[in-house]
Amino acid sequence: MHDPRASAADHHTWNVAGFQRLLEYVAQYDVPKLVVLSSANVYGPRPENPQFLTEDAPLLGGASFSEIRDLIEVDMLAQSFFWKRPGDGDDHHPPRAHRRRASATRPRITFVCR
Repeated sequence: MHDPRASAADHHTWNVAGFQRLLEYVAQYDVPKLVVLSSANVYGPRPENPQFLTEDAPLLGGASFSEIRDLIEVDMLAQSFFWKRPGDGDDHHPPRAHRRRASATRPRITFVCR
């Protein structure tokens, strides 16, 4: 939710608590695929950043922009969900920015970074 009139608590409840519940449903009902919309802003604009950031770059956007903290937390929840349910994908890296994991019995998580 990105309603500027809503409180920070409402944003957190809608974005983070709601996403946690969604992940519970994905696991409970064996949903085959989940697409998570993220943003490059989770990395944070920093003068020491290289020109191209890798998926392993730390999520530092919340240090400068408190409004992005919920999005960072959603990103981290999705990564944690992925690591708890290993599949046939790349088991060495979390599924950020277009990384897909294929499995017949576990959900795939696709991160779309805009």
